[in-house]
Amino acid sequence: MQRLAVTAFLVVLAVSPRLGADDAADLRRMLEVAPDRLREERQAVGDGAPALPADRAPASAPDAKQFLCPVDHEPLRELAPPAEPGAPAAAAWLCARERVLYVQTPAREAGSAPTWRGPVQLFPATREAVLRVLQRHLSDTGQQGFYSNRFQDLRLAGREAAPQLLSLYREETNEQVRQLALDAVGEVGNPLVIPELVKIAAHPGNPSDRQGAAVAAARLGDRTTFDQFVGELRVTADDPDRSPRERGGALSGLALLYARLDEHDKALACYLQARDLVPSEPVVHYNLGCTYALLGKKEEAFRELDAALEVGFDQWEWIRMDGDLESLHADPRWEKLLDRLSKRRAGGAGGGRDAGGVEGPGGGKKPAPPGGEGAEPEDGD
Repeated sequence: MQRLAVTAFLVVLAVSPRLGADDAADLRRMLEVAPDRLREERQAVGDGAPALPADRAPASAPDAKQFLCPVDHEPLRELAPPAEPGAPAAAAWLCARERVLYVQTPAREAGSAPTWRGPVQLFPATREAVLRVLQRHLSDTGQQGFYSNRFQDLRLAGREAAPQLLSLYREETNEQVRQLALDAVGEVGNPLVIPELVKIAAHPGNPSDRQGAAVAAARLGDRTTFDQFVGELRVTADDPDRSPRERGGALSGLALLYARLDEHDKALACYLQARDLVPSEPVVHYNLGCTYALLGKKEEAFRELDAALEVGFDQWEWIRMDGDLESLHADPRWEKLLDRLSKRRAGGAGGGRDAGGVEGPGGGKKPAPPGGEGAEPEDGD
């Protein structure tokens, strides 16, 4: 994808006093997708889209130096999409709050007014568009998991994406798509789907699906089934008659649940206990490294990732996908870590170890779900 210049992004922020720090990532994503969305729209409708009537088109601001969004009357932000061969020159204007673009085509004749077309939805919530977002997260090996803010595009699409996600979960045959759809529901922010999520969480089916639904419902405001899972795992984790691997598995499962609600301090405490009980489990070290990275503790994060490789972690595809580790990418140690993992895989050393190998009712963080009740994937397999 062609990205707009970083300097343009900074200018946009400077003239957007109503956009707080939490909106910066959303605005960056809007700027990233704008050129492709404009190109898709032009391929779909060409010059055949009707011009907007004056009452639905952007209006000139009082100072005549910019235009105002016809919906929220906030100043639009001008973008410069790549010129299309044979296409008339046009300017695109972003309404960040509504997440739409308006396109202004210069007047074809002297004395006539420019033509406005749009709005072009940056993040449409059709089934096809939602499925395309999920498909970008598919892996060749089947390794899957989760990381914070993974489904930003779907969140920006709004509440209308939630029913589409649940439909894909029910009807898709690709298991990766089904799991991704369920994971994404909680990020969309539509509480109307909570009753269906609670039903999935209570159904005696796939433990991974049940936990995913409980997490999604909790993110939307209903922690009932989530707290039930936490209580069940806590009973196992605190049972002195259980084996260290069972207790470690339960603690890893607890940490996973907390991490998925961004309660990273609680997740950290559970992962540390799990590491003491099962120090040779790769997924525990890996997920602990992810937690440290999210908490801004790079030294501890690299220490745990190194430990994960030492005891057999080999999830090459997932570690490169995992957004929880993004804060480490600029550190020189990151490329060295990937190089070590690549060489070990090529040489067969340490390969074949299941990242979700903790036994019992808990389990891994991102890829393959461990085998016990209440397990949830965090490190794809």
